[in-house]
Amino acid sequence: MATLFGDNSTKRTQNVPAEKVKVKEEHGRIRVAYDEITFSAALSSADVIVLAKIPKGAKVYDVVVSVDTVMGGSVDADIGWGAGVNGDEAADPNGFGSAVDLNTLVPQKMEGDDPGYAKEFDDEVEIQILMNDAVAGASGIVMRCYALYAID
Repeated sequence: MATLFGDNSTKRTQNVPAEKVKVKEEHGRIRVAYDEITFSAALSSADVIVLAKIPKGAKVYDVVVSVDTVMGGSVDADIGWGAGVNGDEAADPNGFGSAVDLNTLVPQKMEGDDPGYAKEFDDEVEIQILMNDAVAGASGIVMRCYALYAID
């Protein structure tokens, strides 16, 4: 039987002298960026929905998207971020999720293998949702999105 230590556990308890762990990885305050939109018309494939802002230096731990009404049929979208406002962060249109199912009332969460999971951003970016399918009956549907991040 082996005892294995995580990176931060090693820094704290195994290294001599002990190393400091980044505050945003231990004892940091979790913050939320939230946004919502009520659609007033149909959505087309390739429509981009710009939502919450993630500040420079934030380390993102979760992004969740939900809708209050199923969108019908097979409807999915890519969730990512636009280019940084100062050009220090490249856009990644599916960095928080690829082909995310929007035909469900179950909130859709980022997965551990998404490039945005535990990513520290070098620039301020906005969450963007790229619709992969058209939704004729989107009018009145509310889409909500939040990101949990630490920036301390």
